Amino acid sequence: YSDGGLAFAGAYVAVQIGRTLYVSVAMNEWKPETGNNMRRVACWFAVSAVLWIAGGWSEDVSTRMALWIGALTIEYLGPVLFFWTPILGRSTPEDWVVSGSHMAERCSLFIIIALGEGLIITGATFAASKIGVGEILAFLNAFVSSFAMWWIYFDLGAKRGALHIAQHDRPGLVARQAFTYWHIPIVAGIIVLAVAYELLLAHPLDPVHGDFIVVSVGGMLLFIGGMMVFKKITSGNPWYPLSHGVGMQLTVVLGLWGWLAHPPALAFALGGTAIFALIGWWEWISFHGGFLDRMEARKWRIAKPLRARIERRRIARETREAAERAKRTK
Repeated sequence: YSDGGLAFAGAYVAVQIGRTLYVSVAMNEWKPETGNNMRRVACWFAVSAVLWIAGGWSEDVSTRMALWIGALTIEYLGPVLFFWTPILGRSTPEDWVVSGSHMAERCSLFIIIALGEGLIITGATFAASKIGVGEILAFLNAFVSSFAMWWIYFDLGAKRGALHIAQHDRPGLVARQAFTYWHIPIVAGIIVLAVAYELLLAHPLDPVHGDFIVVSVGGMLLFIGGMMVFKKITSGNPWYPLSHGVGMQLTVVLGLWGWLAHPPALAFALGGTAIFALIGWWEWISFHGGFLDRMEARKWRIAKPLRARIERRRIARETREAAERAKRTK
């Protein structure tokens, strides 16, 4: 956002257009449909390139940010519109040849990078601050919270997402929904929460203020909400995970408590970490032994109808997917 804007924009545009055109030529030799898809993608990058270069050329930071946001908007609209391009038409999900395991691995690595960067920022802030009991507890809270986010993503979400996209007959659609769009709020939540940890370390024992509440609650809602939709898509279930829904509600309650009661910032942050831990623990119990398995072992009456309902939904989902596959085959 200073003197290197034009160099950044030029390098970014060169990489995006250059590699896309190269891949279109390489793919065209053995799968023309995919080559045409990449040429459509290159056209969309060429349109956004105008805004990237214009933003890099501008010396006003606000204008540069506005132009670059416009460029990103164009690039993220492309997959929604199947990269429709005059003359070349639009792509189809079958044109999106995606390695599901590779896509899932890359996104998982990006989550690790985001969590690591948050801890680096927190550690640097902690090292430069006056070390007291409050600061030590705030730093430990940031670490435990980051661990809980890692747990929520990797214990179930990453593994199930990788399996789902690898086995799906149209992995490009899963890549677009789960791994392209719904990873944005997940990463954004991690970054926003890193800002909250930095604010917490500055004044851990002071009463919470509006900025800290908005950043903390906003970051938590972004992360939990993004994970909730991601897990719904990659599970194949028609419902959202209950643990995440409860977590979202508790986050709103936490925000109201902070706004009305003005507790110490550290106590507020510990409440947020407890919500993350609850979600992780809930899922761990549910999918590593399961609440339903435990109810059945204890012969609870509610277990039988719950198991029957889950089986009916599973059979209905498999029947629906089989019908869709047969329709596409015809």
